[in-house]
Amino acid sequence: MSDYTVTEATEWEPIDQIARELGKCIPGGAPNHEKAKRTWDIFYEQGQVKYFLVAKEVEGVGQRTCGYVRLFMVSPPTTPKDQQAWTVDYVCPSSFRSVIKVAEALEGTVMAKLFTAGDSDMVADCPKLYVGWPRLDMFPYHVQGSGESSYVVIVPALAKVEA
Repeated sequence: MSDYTVTEATEWEPIDQIARELGKCIPGGAPNHEKAKRTWDIFYEQGQVKYFLVAKEVEGVGQRTCGYVRLFMVSPPTTPKDQQAWTVDYVCPSSFRSVIKVAEALEGTVMAKLFTAGDSDMVADCPKLYVGWPRLDMFPYHVQGSGESSYVVIVPALAKVEA
């Protein structure tokens, strides 16, 4: 899993830049861009939305940002950091490798819908739960619905990781 690294974004600009480069989800000029920016402006300082920039090793270039993971806190805001619950709302590139890296870097519990990815077998041994997240509706922009669905609890120690 050493080919991906994640870094928590602390400003909107790097998120905006990679979204524009990718042309996916929230690039400038897209209908969702302003809602995503408003979500960041309202909820980042409150600690309820996080973005992790995903970088991949590129031969001859070094680390190159190739996407991002957006997460929303679905536990009450007063929850202690080590007990917070986070759900992955968006991940690009579509890989559990970066989600596992985020779970390693973030205090609390990270959950993600079992999305179609070539490496979804990596989380086959992680716990699953069927739950809804009504708090998602408070964010001006979110991809995941608030209704009940199946989620994988990302436990890095249980993930099948190749060297």
